[in-house]
Amino acid sequence: ETNEVSTIWSDEKIYLQNAVLSPDGKTILYAAVPIAFENGMISQASLFVASFDGTKLSDSRVLQKVANVRQVRFSPDGKSLLYIEVENDGADIYRLSLNDGKTSKITNFNLESLFRFTTSADGKKIYLVRGTNNREVVLIKNEAK
Repeated sequence: ETNEVSTIWSDEKIYLQNAVLSPDGKTILYAAVPIAFENGMISQASLFVASFDGTKLSDSRVLQKVANVRQVRFSPDGKSLLYIEVENDGADIYRLSLNDGKTSKITNFNLESLFRFTTSADGKKIYLVRGTNNREVVLIKNEAK
């Protein structure tokens, strides 16, 4: 084991987030969005998966476009991805199969937010932190003269 640090991927035009190594160490999952404005809008993020040989990434491919994704991770068996997708004022966990690309929603919290999650080692349980986001507008007046 060494304490050397090396760059395995770099692109100044891409914002990379949520990079995760697969359970077998041979694949890296990440979300990325181009750092550019199209028609005054920020481009939509995409989930990517790439082969990893321990030193560099190769065979990167887009899995799907995602609107607002948080905390992407591999399932314990490495056959699918689990991620939080934020919709309106709520969030849910989704599963994306790496075999066929099908997506399924596995929680339904309506307007509650989902902040973090993890799975049991056997993949049979999900532990999560959820709650509500309260927003208020407050007017403070100083009427002292």
